Amino acid sequence: MIDTPPKITLHEKPTIKYKFTNTILAEIEDDRGVSYVKLIEVDTKKKTQKENLMTLIAGNKLLGLYSFTTQKITQKDFYTFYIQASDIAGNITSTEIIKLEITK
Repeated sequence: MIDTPPKITLHEKPTIKYKFTNTILAEIEDDRGVSYVKLIEVDTKKKTQKENLMTLIAGNKLLGLYSFTTQKITQKDFYTFYIQASDIAGNITSTEIIKLEITK
């Protein structure tokens, strides 16, 4: 039996607003079940990463909508992140790094 890794879909590019919290949504699909979904914030200046668990808000572990809400954005540069999903078999999928300009 072949177990395929999770599939991550961002249906729309999130808008990241300065001085606000921002919610990022991703649809995760897996043939046997998702174990976890993380949004990893990347700080390119400090060369650090911060892992945040995303929350299942609709659907189920086979096909679900996952959400993460950022802290209040305090810099005016870019918000950089990627999403990583793991299934119950341990297969891991990651998106490309997404770099969004922070808007006012």
